[in-house]
Amino acid sequence: MKGTNKYINRSKISETHFRLLLKYFVLDLTASQAAQLINYNRNTINRYYKLFRERITLLADAASPFVSIDDPRGASHFALFKKDESIYLHAIYMPKEAPEEFQPHLERLDPHIHAYIDMRQTRFYRALHAPANISGPEAFWSFAKTRLAKFNGLHASRSYQHLKECEFRYNNRNLDIYTLLLKEFRKNPLN
Repeated sequence: MKGTNKYINRSKISETHFRLLLKYFVLDLTASQAAQLINYNRNTINRYYKLFRERITLLADAASPFVSIDDPRGASHFALFKKDESIYLHAIYMPKEAPEEFQPHLERLDPHIHAYIDMRQTRFYRALHAPANISGPEAFWSFAKTRLAKFNGLHASRSYQHLKECEFRYNNRNLDIYTLLLKEFRKNPLN
């Protein structure tokens, strides 16, 4: 039956199951857990979760006051900026030397950086010039690290999307993310 789902184009999943799947995504269930509950194949759930994360990445990038690099996939270093009560993530490319050695050079390039994340080592570095009273980057990193631990490792090409999802969840923590995403998918259906 064509055109039965207003949230995603060319889908074989019903609107009811789509909403249920989105609810599981918002509740932060893994694809395996959602697959058991909704009785779909885990690969199908992963495909939808990937679509959700791609759209969330676009939404987070659009909300960011900073220009992102052309292709952040595979980036393993990220700068964190705090503006008002929101945290913004920006992919950066670092040379081979240790982040501690490169940090002063990077801070001269952009003095707005409050912290750095090195996903290869799963480490957090506070910027040398960042005020001591700014706790947002540490709170975000604690949230992201706890959330990402359940994936038992991430492929480098997916770390950007997962961190952008963490950014989106963190910045919208006081809002109903389910309703927010449902409205977005209704306005601009997934492909």
